Amino acid sequence: MPRLWRKLKYQVLWVALSCIILLVLLSPAGLWEAHKSSTDKVREINLGKSPRIMCWALVRLETYSTKARALQDTWTQRCDKVLFFSSRPTEKNLTVQRTNDSLDITLTGNSTRNNTRGAASDGRNNKPNDSNVGNMNSSKGGGSNVLRVPTIALAVPEGREHLTAKAMLASVYSWRMHGRDFDWFLKSDDDTYIVMENLREMLRFYDPDSPVYFGYRFKPYTPQGYMSGGAGYVLSREALRRLVMDGIFGKFCGPFTGVEDLDIGRCLYTVGVKAGDSVDKLGLERFHPLNFYAYFGDLKLPAWTGDYAFHPFKRGFGCCSNKTISFHYIRTHEMYMLEFLIYHMKL
Repeated sequence: MPRLWRKLKYQVLWVALSCIILLVLLSPAGLWEAHKSSTDKVREINLGKSPRIMCWALVRLETYSTKARALQDTWTQRCDKVLFFSSRPTEKNLTVQRTNDSLDITLTGNSTRNNTRGAASDGRNNKPNDSNVGNMNSSKGGGSNVLRVPTIALAVPEGREHLTAKAMLASVYSWRMHGRDFDWFLKSDDDTYIVMENLREMLRFYDPDSPVYFGYRFKPYTPQGYMSGGAGYVLSREALRRLVMDGIFGKFCGPFTGVEDLDIGRCLYTVGVKAGDSVDKLGLERFHPLNFYAYFGDLKLPAWTGDYAFHPFKRGFGCCSNKTISFHYIRTHEMYMLEFLIYHMKL
């Protein structure tokens, strides 16, 4: 009888232990771990797919009919979406006011205002049609057609000292209207040429929900450096969210210097966005802050190429990755020349 009782007691203990294990596995925490594991597997599968990239460029009024048209006719055709951001012709007395849900750009002595109220939205609801926003006729600059690319006119004056305000507002607009629609957000100037296929290839195995951005990396001013504005930089979806929601609306960033790429880089560092390294496996640069002539000729280089470059600046065939993504200071006719050499010339 004692032996039978002992056997029955062990069976009861095993049943109780099995029930406890089952309860743990079916608890919210256990279900969350299972869901997390499943989500991670889906993410691993998705990382191999071609990323969705929205491109936006800062364009100038004085060269709108030539440079903006060249962008439209060449590399921006390979973006999943493209927007141009320009200035309105306004006075130059600029004040910037941030509130909980808006960024107001107000010109002193002129009631013109660009109010991005509601920009804290996740970008899925109440979207205006970009095609109805600020399309500008290039005939004013000597052309004859209307540009197809939507142009958002910001109430920010022209001038390098206002580039930070333009880039911040463009970032707010991009997040508010398209934040959930794309994986990556590429910023360029109107004299930047981008090889989109090489950009997509580089980004394929990076998670857009990780806070990271890529470009030509400068060394100073933050522990991780910052990316050149002219060479173009690309932000993950999470990096853009942090820039807008934490940096701009959360008031973690500033004061600003007016130097756009430095201000953006400092802000991204402040909100925990990592400066990714975009060199290839051979250590060669993919993003380039200068015209291609600077790498293959005997032109005098700017002083910063020695002091600012995160990686040693190189010239000649060892300068550039064979998967190069960008060049800067590209003139209008060179845009078309690169387009022809890359996509139309055959051997």
